[in-house]
Amino acid sequence: MRSKLSSRVLSVLLALVLVLSTLSTMAFAAGEKSDDVVVLYTNDVHCGVDAGTPEDTMGYANLAAYKHAMEEAHEHVVLVDAGDAIQGEAIGTLSNGSYLVDIMNQVGYDYATFGNHEFDYGMDVALSLLEKSNAKYLSCNFIDLRTNKTVTDAYAMETYGSLKVAYVGVSTPETFTKSTPTYFQDENGNYIYSFCEGNDGQDLYNAVQGAIDAATEAGADVVIAVLAPLDDRIARAVASGWDEEDVRRRIARQIGDADRIEQADVVFNNDGTPEQLREHVEQWWREYSKTLD
Repeated sequence: MRSKLSSRVLSVLLALVLVLSTLSTMAFAAGEKSDDVVVLYTNDVHCGVDAGTPEDTMGYANLAAYKHAMEEAHEHVVLVDAGDAIQGEAIGTLSNGSYLVDIMNQVGYDYATFGNHEFDYGMDVALSLLEKSNAKYLSCNFIDLRTNKTVTDAYAMETYGSLKVAYVGVSTPETFTKSTPTYFQDENGNYIYSFCEGNDGQDLYNAVQGAIDAATEAGADVVIAVLAPLDDRIARAVASGWDEEDVRRRIARQIGDADRIEQADVVFNNDGTPEQLREHVEQWWREYSKTLD
């Protein structure tokens, strides 16, 4: 773990580019103090509504119950999704993702960002689901080329007592190849949307760094990254039913670990069990929280 313990603010990077378990949780100092901040996150759920489908899926009902339990013990509980939630099963296909958004609204998501599968039903549907969702969608690199502005806010800032947290959304540039290209074009075949996919990753890097710089200027000065060794990420994804070659292709198109580390002030190495990761986070928080007084 690498840490720069500086001042009073925490920035959390919500990146679609991580390949983790289907439903996961990460808690910042989920201890006895009622004013702790607990961040729960999900990614690549792919319509895994029920527990055990696939085998390691927690299910939204259990997630809602877990969130409620955390809210009983902690003042600040945040639930975020890192994309690819609305595609993968009949419930998504038959409703163009709408039923999944309904369920996620009931669970109580606060923030989300786009995976490539959020666009599987077309741009109009994706934007309508954005409006339907109670969660605030964030992406620093989903650009409307007609205005040269992000489609959503790049980041959002929350204040929890003396602590400020910036949530930064990042969408995978492989959306162009994993979805239908015409969804991102006008009637003349011209691209009107971008995910900062050009210049061998430099455009994406600039977009992410720009969002982090903006969040820093707004008050955030601690950026957290959670990384895992490549082999571990691949093994976890394969164990969850992913094709290994597909996983490798996805990772190859993502921001590299070196760039993530360069942008982060605190790096947690997720090469062990969820319990070990939580222990590392709590240990860091105990030290960092002393600087907030």
